[in-house]
Amino acid sequence: MDSSRRVNRFVKKGCVAVVLVGLFLASPDFISADEEGELQTLMADVQELRKEQSAIKQDLLEIKRLLDEISAEENDSIKVETAKKLPDKPLLPITMDISSSPFLGKEDAPVVLIEFTDYQCPFCRRHFEQTYPRLVKEFVETGKLKIVLKEFPIQKLHPVAPRVAMAAQCAGGQGQYWAMHDLLFQNQRRTSIEDLEGLARSLSIDTVRFRQCLEQGEYAHQIRADFDLGVSAEVRGTPFFFIGPFNQEEPGQVTVEKYLYGAHSFDAFKRSIDSYLDTDNSQAAN
Repeated sequence: MDSSRRVNRFVKKGCVAVVLVGLFLASPDFISADEEGELQTLMADVQELRKEQSAIKQDLLEIKRLLDEISAEENDSIKVETAKKLPDKPLLPITMDISSSPFLGKEDAPVVLIEFTDYQCPFCRRHFEQTYPRLVKEFVETGKLKIVLKEFPIQKLHPVAPRVAMAAQCAGGQGQYWAMHDLLFQNQRRTSIEDLEGLARSLSIDTVRFRQCLEQGEYAHQIRADFDLGVSAEVRGTPFFFIGPFNQEEPGQVTVEKYLYGAHSFDAFKRSIDSYLDTDNSQAAN
């Protein structure tokens, strides 16, 4: 892979520079220089080494980025292999229970979008950064869409994902699910209990209660129920979305008729959402 070759190149380059820095610091000839010309040379060498150290730092950051890229590609390959074992697409329509799930928007919004997410998934973060803000602005804030969140932590790919999902639910127990949702995607590498507690503190959450909730797994049953629902609905990776109309007779139940898998563009969501809104408008005109 191109990314792997680039990592090796940066590593070799960085190692050579580090050896030079070590030789410089270990040399007594530099340290004992007392003539003005030698001192100026020493200062020039120090300045050059600082520049090299700065370059090394940038190289290490690039290595980190490339490794993340490789990891994301490998995760995507695993998801594709998993998907091959499932039917070509979910067998729709499916009725889903959303009565105990956190939601964003008007409770009786005409269209419901159910998202199965993994807070450690790079593609979920991409959706959060690129598409989610427009969905909120153009559909949720205008009362047309309700977004329902289902936890789908894929532990085999992301070992700490269940803990992070628990953090979201524990924050939700104090009325801060969506605020924590945003922070978790904005700080995807902060996954220790102390890190999560710090995020909770920034939201003025009762951290003692939050930590107890986290350590005792108070919402384990909810996360398990969400995951099992996703498996039964043939969710094959994250993010995975189901879309359906609001059920006026049973608001806690949604019969989903469409789906999207992956970090799609805003336009892909807009087409599905508008199809229900156009139906509502045509029915109202009649």
